[in-house]
Amino acid sequence: MEGNDFARDHNDTGFFQLLGCEYLEDGGSWFRGRIFSIQGQKKTIADKIELEYLDIIEPNKSPDIIGATEGTLILSSSEGKGRAVAYFNKEDGYKVIVSSFVFGALIDGQRSNTKKELMKRYLKFLISGKQ
Repeated sequence: MEGNDFARDHNDTGFFQLLGCEYLEDGGSWFRGRIFSIQGQKKTIADKIELEYLDIIEPNKSPDIIGATEGTLILSSSEGKGRAVAYFNKEDGYKVIVSSFVFGALIDGQRSNTKKELMKRYLKFLISGKQ
């Protein structure tokens, strides 16, 4: 699941409760809440990933701040705010990644700091279920 206002718009639904994350706050306007970069959290599927984020208004319009409940926070923005959670519900047998930013607005960096590498890790998690 991806989208700047997905958490804000759906956090009070039964569906959102199945995603292992929580809505903390609206990201705000481009001036107040914009994302400069995304960093992977240590010992998660996004460990050592660091990507810059496209600094224009549209992908930075109100990116929600999220946290993990039953899932694992895997990505945060440069100011330390939660931006992506991976969740494996072993009881019901499903996996999901929720992000509050636009994946396509990430900017490839050097070596393994690329969208391709991050997507590869997403898919490995979704296929294998390992966090």
